[in-house]
Amino acid sequence: MAGAAHETWVLRWPPRPAAAVRLFCFPYAGGSAALYRSWSDALPALDVCAVELPGHGARRAEPPAPDLAALVDALAGGLAPLLDRPFALFGFSFGALVAFELARRLRRERRPEPVALVACSFPAPQATPPLPGPETSDDELLAFLGSLAAGPGELGFRLDDPELLAFWLPVLRGDLRLYASYRYVDEPPLDCPLAVFGGSADPLLRAADLGRWEEQTTAAFWLQLLPTGHYFLHSHRALLLRLVAKQLAAIAPGAASAAEERDT
Repeated sequence: MAGAAHETWVLRWPPRPAAAVRLFCFPYAGGSAALYRSWSDALPALDVCAVELPGHGARRAEPPAPDLAALVDALAGGLAPLLDRPFALFGFSFGALVAFELARRLRRERRPEPVALVACSFPAPQATPPLPGPETSDDELLAFLGSLAAGPGELGFRLDDPELLAFWLPVLRGDLRLYASYRYVDEPPLDCPLAVFGGSADPLLRAADLGRWEEQTTAAFWLQLLPTGHYFLHSHRALLLRLVAKQLAAIAPGAASAAEERDT
């Protein structure tokens, strides 16, 4: 997987190769690049690159990575051709952990590093929460997912659709297997600014554990709680886009967007 062409790893609607900043977006556990299909319209100043992991979405037929370290190795190689201009990493939930470890892997390999990291709905990596294991029963998994939502429309998908669940649950279990393989290793903090967002009604998070993300950067740090549960990527999409645009505009010249401008 490590030698895969970048076209395999990212989807762009549309590509903006001349944009000043690229934004790599990583989905939550069980999610795909399609979560970010509409982001390019809201962030026209950015080259939004939605990351498609093996075994997900358009790459559903491929075997998933055997563990998180192997996935990050493959990402570092697969995304290399797109690291030729300033870039930021955005990760939602499990995707935040993947983005964080990718930033550290790029630094260890002396490759280009992100100008910013945006992490949503996930505690600091040194305080990773217990999650259901890949062998958890369907009923228990669905109950857990339901507990993370602050309202019926927050999930962005239905938990009572048998056809959807038959397709989606195996992908979710694959990501839970990757998460179960993760072992945090202490390293020096990153040098890029770090913005963190979480839901105040998310039972998976404690404000203190979100705040510990600050230990992972030597640069600027922002933390904001939103009045929602875990999956505010769906329920508070417009607000999240405005916040992301505003932070990136403050960090990276040229990253201003329509979403940020509408908020000023």
